[in-house]
Formats: sequence, structure tokens, C-alpha cells
Amino acid sequence: MKILAFDTATEACSVALLNDDKISECYEEIPRGHAQHILAMCQHVLDEQNCQAQDIDTIAYGAGPGSFTGLRIASSVAQGFAVALNLPVIAISSLQALAQAAYEQTQNASVLAAIDARMEEVYFSYYEFNTDKQCMQEVIVDQLCAPELAPLPDSEAKQYCAAGSGWHIATLQQRFRNCISQTIPDCYPRASSMLKIAEQKYTDGDYLTVDKIHSMYLRDKVTT
Repeated sequence: MKILAFDTATEACSVALLNDDKISECYEEIPRGHAQHILAMCQHVLDEQNCQAQDIDTIAYGAGPGSFTGLRIASSVAQGFAVALNLPVIAISSLQALAQAAYEQTQNASVLAAIDARMEEVYFSYYEFNTDKQCMQEVIVDQLCAPELAPLPDSEAKQYCAAGSGWHIATLQQRFRNCISQTIPDCYPRASSMLKIAEQKYTDGDYLTVDKIHSMYLRDKVTT
């Protein structure tokens, strides 16, 4: 199976290609350079594996939540590939991708994912590793909230990994101080971490046609 994945929802811009059992990835933290780099990064991972765009089976993109500008870039690129190559498209939550990246980094199966949403709010969710699906699965729905109102998990007996830029916020750290074992605030969604999620979604038939491609903004007011 060949999957091309990309995420531009945060400061990080990343692209990854799964070519059967081989993975190539381009990853850069370029807060304002996503639009200028994303297509070249796609071409780079394809060239690295001597793969043609026509060989791809499906596209996976970070649907958000995150930067409005970044989400528009990802959805536009997904639409372009889908139309040009007549491909199914897989929308992946950027918080799920973040949680998967955190799991791969720490092996902690319980991840509280939080992205700084500005305006004194965070994009927040709780994900747990599912051994059957071999990827992180949503426990608390992705949401926009004030740090002091972020929902506490049902079980405080676990020790959670706190991942994402939202954990730079002291109020959020204080709210979860009794149940966090490790904090990695500089962890971002990665395209390589999306690949396992995309494989599972594709197997489950959870993909979109081009007319259904969307972004998950969670907020009506536009911020970049």
C-alpha cells in the first residue's frame, strides 16, 4: 500500500510516504512557510523512493484543529491530489496525529493532547492507544476550551503524557498536575505518525471523496 500524508496545522510542516513497508518523511518547523514548502516536500518523499504520484493509493491530511491558514493549505493540497489522481482521501484529526506522535516518542498509551489555540484557549482531547488497531483512539472528543475548563479524564489513577504546545500554558499544567507523568510541549503532529492511523481508516473504509474534504476548525473566529 502507498499512502501520502501531510499535516500543516501547527508550526510544524511535515509530509510522509508509506511505500509498502518503507517510510520517508520531510519535517520542518516553519511557522510561516507551509505553502511555499509543502509541494516540494511531497515531491521529495516521492523521489526518495522512486515513486510516482500516480502510484499512490490514498491521501491522508491533517484536518485540524489548528491554524486556520494551515488547515486551508492541507485541505487544498488534498483536493488537488484527489482531483488530479482520482484518489480517496483520509481526514485525520491533528490532535490524534499529535497523540500518536507522543505515543511513538514515549510509549505512554494515555495522551492528553493540547494545541495552543491563542485567545486564551486550547484545542484539547484525550487519546488512548488501541492494541487491536495499533493506533491512538479518541476517548474525549476534540474540543476548543479555556485551559481551566479542559475536561479531566475519568481515571486519575493513570499517569498521562501531556503533549503539544498547549502545555506551555501554566493554567493547563496546574489543572492536571496530579495525573501527568511527563510533559512534551514541543511535540507536534507528524505526517509519519499519521500513516498508521491512515492505514486503519483505509481498511475500515473511513475515507472521503473529493467533494467531502473539509477542515475541522472548532472555532468561528479566524486566527492564523
